[in-house]
Order: sequence, then C-alpha cells, then structure tokens
Amino acid sequence: MVSDGEALLLRYRVAPDVDATIVHVTGEIDLSTSTTFADAMTHALAGRTSVVVVDLEDVTFMGSIGLGQLVKAHDRAARSQRFLRIADGTAAAHRAIEVSGLDQVLSVFATVDDAIAG
Repeated sequence: MVSDGEALLLRYRVAPDVDATIVHVTGEIDLSTSTTFADAMTHALAGRTSVVVVDLEDVTFMGSIGLGQLVKAHDRAARSQRFLRIADGTAAAHRAIEVSGLDQVLSVFATVDDAIAG
C-alpha cells in the first residue's frame, strides 16, 4: 500500500518496501506544511518494517519545526524498537540538520540506498 499526502508547498509518498518503509518528501517543510509532514511521519511509522527511511532529497527548505518533527519521529521509532534513518541528499535539508547538530542525534545518510543498508 502506498500512502500519499499533499499540502500547497509539500508533498509526500510513503512506500513500503521489503527492507524499509520509505517516505519521499518533496517541497518545503515549515510551519505552513508541518501538519502534512507530521502526517507523513505517522503514516511511515504505521508500517510494519523495522526501518523507516525519510528521503529528503527533494526538500527545498527545512525549518526548525521540521527538525523537531524528525526528532519526535526518531523517538517514536525508538520506543517501538524500530529505526528511523534520514537521507538528506539536498543542501537545504543537510544544512539544517548539520547546523542544528541533529546529525549527532539522528541516523543521517547521503542516499536512500545508504540509509536502507544502514
């Protein structure tokens, strides 16, 4: 089953795979799209795989609210003995994660394939 969601500036697609549930996120993650991004995390964590990969390759802006939601999703995954991994392939997402210091807390990878492999 594939779940899709959309706000004016943000789209996501949750695609369960054999090895991981992958959340493809496109657009801007800010206050106006925070509910949609939270929905994406909820749908992804509802899957049955032990690994959830958040693909931020097509994210053009990531605000602090998006970073906070990644931390919340990370905590929810850990409580259910699952792994949340971030593929932050764009400069916008990578820079926000790195500047905030969350690259020391979250499992961050350059690509989705790297994140799946762990």
